[in-house]
Amino acid sequence: MAEGFRIPGPVMRWRHAGAAIGLAVLLGACGGFTPGPIMRGQAAAGGAGDVAACRVVFAAIDRSVGTAGVGDAEAARIAGLPYLRIARFLASFRHRDLDPGAEAAWLDRLAALDRQARTVELANLPAAGQRALGAEIEAIVGRPESPLDGVRRCAAILRRHDFADTGRIEALRRTAYVPDHYAFWPQLFGLYPVSAVAVAAGFESWKVEFLADFADAPEAGPPTAGLSVYRPPATAALLPPRAVAAILAGARRNPLGIAEPTGRDLRALVETFAPVWQVER
Repeated sequence: MAEGFRIPGPVMRWRHAGAAIGLAVLLGACGGFTPGPIMRGQAAAGGAGDVAACRVVFAAIDRSVGTAGVGDAEAARIAGLPYLRIARFLASFRHRDLDPGAEAAWLDRLAALDRQARTVELANLPAAGQRALGAEIEAIVGRPESPLDGVRRCAAILRRHDFADTGRIEALRRTAYVPDHYAFWPQLFGLYPVSAVAVAAGFESWKVEFLADFADAPEAGPPTAGLSVYRPPATAALLPPRAVAAILAGARRNPLGIAEPTGRDLRALVETFAPVWQVER
């Protein structure tokens, strides 16, 4: 169906039902799904119809984003799991021995990456593309639903369905990585190391020219004429190493052990380690 073109009546229902079933068959590896009819309106959340419809919703969103060329490159997609994305830090957890609680927390973070990326992508769609996508999603699910609401709802449905298979998490571990973007032939024939020599020489020259000013400690007192100085408040107390270690240890009390300081602890760390900026006016 052409972007933005809507076929009224029963024809639309049959076309989307057929598309959903066909797509579900192609994605059958995502949990052993057996195709069934699309459940429209108030379908039982997570039923076969919702699963099939949600796969079509994600496919429609991806198609619109791809056509408009507004895909977000911040995190990598994961094949077969359109509601998850991966970044290098989170990819490191695929090699760890995670208990069920940590596995669930890992999935939560991968899902959050996808929501963040899709929020950006959908906001960057042209107005006409947003309207066409909204109409297409309404036709798929049988009721008005914004694309972002569809992402949230369908991510939960598909995750619940896909990861009901206990082997799914192990399959995810094998595919949850960020691909590199090196060109194959230059890498194969060693051209990257050769070019690295010129890059390194240029970088050293850049450091000599620009980093000398950064070697000087910022002066106390009023800023030099022509400079604006940005620093933590003079009343800020610098944390001793033991206090920093205690804050970071407490901030890791989550299933993945990721340090996430908040509130006063975060402010104290920022005031201790924040750089001093001197900007020429």
